[in-house]
Amino acid sequence: MGIGGIWEIIEYGFDQFLGTNMQVGSLDDTMIDLILDALGGFVAVILCSLYISKIHIPVVDSVVEAVSDEVIAENETMAKNTQNEPLVRATDTL
Repeated sequence: MGIGGIWEIIEYGFDQFLGTNMQVGSLDDTMIDLILDALGGFVAVILCSLYISKIHIPVVDSVVEAVSDEVIAENETMAKNTQNEPLVRATDTL
């Protein structure tokens, strides 16, 4: 919800200062976006609650496991690509 609210503020700012038309329908667009943000947050809370509880639903478990595996693999790839070279300070080059 918070990120959705910030996005609506950004849309409003662009429309006011740059003359764009990101908020098509203005109030209706904003309200629909915030309602969908709330629904998405509600669904995420329910799915996370089910995953954490002792109730196991195979679909929820498999989705969480797939996302977790993907995030772990991406972090491992990023860690391998990061060079751990010492920082060079301006005083070191003098």
